Amino acid sequence: MNVILKAFGQWLYSFPVWAASWVVVPVALLMCSKDDDHLPRWAWWFDEPTYGINGDPYWRGPDHANGHEREFLWRLRWLIRNSLGGWSHSVMGFHYSRIRAIKWSGDVATANRPVGHSGTLDITVTLDDGSERECLYIVRQWGSSGRCFRFYCGYKLKDVLDYYLRVGKLPGERDAYVQDVFSPNPLMGYVNANR
Repeated sequence: MNVILKAFGQWLYSFPVWAASWVVVPVALLMCSKDDDHLPRWAWWFDEPTYGINGDPYWRGPDHANGHEREFLWRLRWLIRNSLGGWSHSVMGFHYSRIRAIKWSGDVATANRPVGHSGTLDITVTLDDGSERECLYIVRQWGSSGRCFRFYCGYKLKDVLDYYLRVGKLPGERDAYVQDVFSPNPLMGYVNANR
């Protein structure tokens, strides 16, 4: 319960920046050419640091963008969906290299994709200054449908745990930031392995 309250507090703190994104992002996108991959530097809080303004591989792919990923409205949808990328990474988040230890409880297979698995997962990392950052990740499929309730709050630590379980070490060499998250989604897509 503590992680939910902390994550909600972080969301409240970020709310004014999120509200500003509805004005800043369209204006910043108007200043971008079709060849640009990121917003102008003055709008970095609203950019998506990892994938930029054109989306991640799935968003840019044929099943989703179908060649429209460099158009204004497509970019706008992507950035409103990921409206605080720079803020969430650099201001509210922390660098991967600061992680010193990880512990977890619950079902590590919990996911809505690439293969859906209903479950609950609690993850905690210890940083270089001894402080801890937490994550609560819940996925519950709706019957046998392709939708689920997904609740992700605290910090995006699921990728950190997946990397640790796959490679056997923490992803400290990654030059990126773990971002904060408060995302209750009652209709998230769910990849049903039985279909």
